[in-house]
Amino acid sequence: MGGFEAETAVVDAETTPASHARPAAPWARRLAWPVLFAGAGLALFDELMRRVPMRLGVTFASIDQTIQNAALIVAPIAGGTLSVAIGIRNALVVASIVSVAGFGLFALDLYRTRRG
Repeated sequence: MGGFEAETAVVDAETTPASHARPAAPWARRLAWPVLFAGAGLALFDELMRRVPMRLGVTFASIDQTIQNAALIVAPIAGGTLSVAIGIRNALVVASIVSVAGFGLFALDLYRTRRG
């Protein structure tokens, strides 16, 4: 009919360069990241509980979990909106700055606590 005909690319093992092949990760590597993140989360929660008064521990734990769950809902929406507005590279720079600022505040608090 003389219309537009889409070309399809056939990719097989003989035509695909070796640089595009992704080796399968062993089960230990796939398991390592979740375990590391879980350990970091537990360490941060432990530091939080050391800094709050004993009688307010349950209240602080519930506030901590509420903030984390709210962030799980809001962060992907805000990140997507920010990446559309300013570009993915700039959005990742903003995320890095926020992360470093959070670490800096935590380190400052730890420094002040240990110093006296």
